[in-house]
Amino acid sequence: MTHGMFKFTKNNSSKDGRTWWYTCARKAVNGCSARAIIERMESVDENGVTSVQNKLVDVATPETHARFHAPDNAAIIADKVMMEMKKEIEKDLTIPVGEFKDSITRNQI
Repeated sequence: MTHGMFKFTKNNSSKDGRTWWYTCARKAVNGCSARAIIERMESVDENGVTSVQNKLVDVATPETHARFHAPDNAAIIADKVMMEMKKEIEKDLTIPVGEFKDSITRNQI
């Protein structure tokens, strides 16, 4: 999960799956104590399609991270580019990946 210019990784979830806890992705490297909490609501429509709605309940401030590290801008941009590429490739599997890559990197950078 990304919030602002900081990345979080899932740490745990409640037994009912409605609350997910995240810790700073840099915790193992430098001990950052930043945390985030997500409320997760899943619903199934009449066609059996499951949809998920996530609500940010609490998140550490940039100042909390700043005690341990600076934002990881490059990693966040790389994640965004990869997600955009995956979305575009899923739309049309016949177009060469290189075409998506060039288009997306021009738009993201």
